[in-house]
Amino acid sequence: MKIMKVLTRYFFLLFLTVVILQGCSSDEPGPDFTPEVLESSERQFLRPAGEAKSLIQAFPGDTDELAALVQYDVTFYELTYKTNYRGQEIIASGLVAFPETDQPVPMISFQNGTNTVQADAPTQSSTFKALSGMAGAGYIICIPDYIGFGVSSDIFHPYYDYRSTAQAVVDMIKATRELAFQEGLSL
Repeated sequence: MKIMKVLTRYFFLLFLTVVILQGCSSDEPGPDFTPEVLESSERQFLRPAGEAKSLIQAFPGDTDELAALVQYDVTFYELTYKTNYRGQEIIASGLVAFPETDQPVPMISFQNGTNTVQADAPTQSSTFKALSGMAGAGYIICIPDYIGFGVSSDIFHPYYDYRSTAQAVVDMIKATRELAFQEGLSL
């Protein structure tokens, strides 16, 4: 029950974050675009809007309003991207959810809390995949695994190292923008 309250709070914070991130540029790269940060992407699955609504309504509490926001099917991707850690370029990973729409959409970057278990990394966790289902409301959602999780699990997670964490988040946002352009999504 406690985790459901936390997840409900995360949903609220997720939408609040949209207001802050509305300043993202909508400039689209030219025809000779080459990704600078995005290393690779793998399409995972498509979740129909009706299924996303059902998952949201399965959470305890009054979730009907939240479920009513879901309008689009959502495509999930795992991506890898270049970032810097202690002065060296490494490859990190994250989870991205794209709404299936031709309309320009904003992006939400979600940062998860303390994690100590590989299975709880966003690319591995069904909880984050359910949370990312909110992309069906018309938002691109990106969640980095953080350094030390996902494809960078061979590195000891730099707990509370704000520089490496912030750099990984910024580079994940850049990689998500590059993937959105490749997939024909307008920001």
